[in-house]
Amino acid sequence: MNDTAQQPVDHVTQVFHWLTEGHTAGDIVEALADLQIEGDQARFVIEQALKKFVESASLPPEVRAGWCLEAFRHLYHRLVKTGDYTGAIRCVQEIAKLSGADQVSGIHPDDSDHEIDEYIDKVLKL
Repeated sequence: MNDTAQQPVDHVTQVFHWLTEGHTAGDIVEALADLQIEGDQARFVIEQALKKFVESASLPPEVRAGWCLEAFRHLYHRLVKTGDYTGAIRCVQEIAKLSGADQVSGIHPDDSDHEIDEYIDKVLKL
C-alpha cells in the first residue's frame, strides 16, 4: 500500500483506492497510523472514502452500466494483449450480459449483406 512519493496525498482518495483494491480494514488503519492519522481523524477519512461509494451508487443506472461495459472492454483488450484468452472470453461473456447481447439470437445466415454491413459498422463504432 505504498503511495507515490513526491506528490501531495489526498488521504480520502487513497483510502478509497485501498478499499477498491480489497485491503482489509486493519491494513488501512495501520497504513493511516503510519501517516500519523489516527483515532477520530482516521475515522473521518474512512467515512469520507465510504461516501465516495455512496456517490457512485447514486449515479443513474445507465452511467453505471456504461462504466462497467467500458471497464470490461478495457480488461478484454489487456487480456488479449497478454495472451490470457480464458480471461478475455470471460470479459466477452460479461459484456454480453451487461449489454443484453446474451438475449439476442444474433446474425442469421439468411440476413442480407446490407444488414451484415450495418452490424459491422455498428461494432466498429463501439
